[in-house]
Amino acid sequence: MNKIFMTLALGLASTTAFADERGQILFKGHINGGGTCPIEIVIPGSGAIGAVELGNYAVKYFDTNTVTPDIPFALRVDADVGSCNIPNPYKSQVTFNSHHGDAGPGNAHYAIRSGGGLAQGLALAIKDDMLGNVAPRTPSKEYDIASTGVTDLKFYASYLKTGTVTDGDANADVNFSITLP
Repeated sequence: MNKIFMTLALGLASTTAFADERGQILFKGHINGGGTCPIEIVIPGSGAIGAVELGNYAVKYFDTNTVTPDIPFALRVDADVGSCNIPNPYKSQVTFNSHHGDAGPGNAHYAIRSGGGLAQGLALAIKDDMLGNVAPRTPSKEYDIASTGVTDLKFYASYLKTGTVTDGDANADVNFSITLP
């Protein structure tokens, strides 16, 4: 089995996407390379996207809200491309890990970038398609992957208030890995 490792950067920067067994994703952005099965970042039901917009919020929004709306995204596996050979049936899980550490209650979420001019007081929440939290370094629920055609492994992302929110870009670099045959 091949384990595919990639990096997600969730936030407000924009780039393009393509796949690789090992690579880096600027989540609003870019996937490097291609393993045995191409993986694209998509909006479920649509094609590949250049960016997942988590939205623009005023600091004041967080005076009365602790979380932003869930934004859907998916990791799309195309079993009909290249040397991809998915057995039937096949299940896999996705594991995420932040470059910036853990954050939020119980460290169950993903830290955003920190530094001058960047937003503070927020973490990134990632949820599975049943809206269950996917904590850092914890495998997601199992997803069925089709032996032919495309399979969208659906997730949701949102900002979660963790402290006093300040203005600035709110980006998170997050690795993900998925085991494919």
